[in-house]
Amino acid sequence: MAGGGAWQVFSDRTMLAAIETSPPETRMTMPILRLAHFTTCLSLAMVCCPSLAQTGGAVGAGPIAPYPSRTPGPTVAPSSPASTGAASASVPRTGICAQARPGNIPDLICQDEGLRALDKSMDGFYALARQKVGSEQAPLLAAEQSGWRKGRDDCWKATDRLDCVVASYKHRIIELQARYRLVDSIGPVTYVCDDTPPSKVVVDYFKTEPPSLIARQGESSSLMLSAPSASGARYTGPNESLWEHQGEALIRWGFGAPERKCIKQASTAASQAAP
Repeated sequence: MAGGGAWQVFSDRTMLAAIETSPPETRMTMPILRLAHFTTCLSLAMVCCPSLAQTGGAVGAGPIAPYPSRTPGPTVAPSSPASTGAASASVPRTGICAQARPGNIPDLICQDEGLRALDKSMDGFYALARQKVGSEQAPLLAAEQSGWRKGRDDCWKATDRLDCVVASYKHRIIELQARYRLVDSIGPVTYVCDDTPPSKVVVDYFKTEPPSLIARQGESSSLMLSAPSASGARYTGPNESLWEHQGEALIRWGFGAPERKCIKQASTAASQAAP
């Protein structure tokens, strides 16, 4: 059915045709019937087209608004933080999440439950390290931690940011555990090398995950982590390595340096039992 105007024209034409073909004695009653018919049609039109009620039912009172849908359209919910790449709204905006900005590394950490757990674990070991060093060395530890954070945040340049961040956290946790003696250790174990004059490398082994060691030669030291090996125990660091098997070790110290054969110094001390 079209608008009320079309219905009215149809009704008027029908009524006029009925008057012209009716007998003379009934034509006097036709206006009354026409009025009743018009009222009925108008009522039906207003039921079918509610917009007529807004114009008072008058024909030609202006365009009729489209009939609204009886079924409400879908409600568009506001974008959640997760849908825009920000941290989930359920995660408190404290700690690492307070540093989150769209696209940065703290934002990546805040969105990942596993990374948040690593961050919490690292914070715990950092707090233990602060307790151990005391107030005198606390500024040095804080500067070291700040430098580590900058390195972690540089993971945005990595091809696989997630792997980069995980590796950064794991290495920092092991570093805190080993350098500040927060886990059980074996050592010191001394190796005497075959260079001239003979040099010594002193090693402490730590029960971290994976196992690690800190080797010292003269004034320098190196943190090395356990690496796969067909035999014995092999550890690697940034530019150093140690491969120990049955009391002998091949040690490389420095970038491009040759390996030296070193013998574990005999001792009856229990601390000398290398893993």
